[in-house]
Amino acid sequence: MDGDGQLYLDDFALGDRFRSPGHTLGEAHFLLFSGLTGDNHSIHYDEDYARQTRFGARVAHGLLVMAMSALGASPLAQRLETSMIAFLEQGCRFRKPVLLVDTVPTPLMRGRALPRDLSKRE
Repeated sequence: MDGDGQLYLDDFALGDRFRSPGHTLGEAHFLLFSGLTGDNHSIHYDEDYARQTRFGARVAHGLLVMAMSALGASPLAQRLETSMIAFLEQGCRFRKPVLLVDTVPTPLMRGRALPRDLSKRE
């Protein structure tokens, strides 16, 4: 996949993996996400409370981490503009907590493709 042209399904093999630049979580990310979702649990915003939990510090919202690691948040998205019509699914498994000022890596993997006619879906 050299160059910077548009990519299509045939350019990828099932299981291909990609890594985009990471995003470092700051106070603004936490506050904006809280404003958007209304999730203002103390684990995200109260340093004293969070220090007493098993994580020992303020923990990022799981959905915030997922959003920051989505394909659309990566440089690869620009190379898929003409071929990708909709983003239908994203899976995530947290292996350890993501804390304030952590840098979130963005690994991506090509999964199965759906038929063009969604009425033929399994």
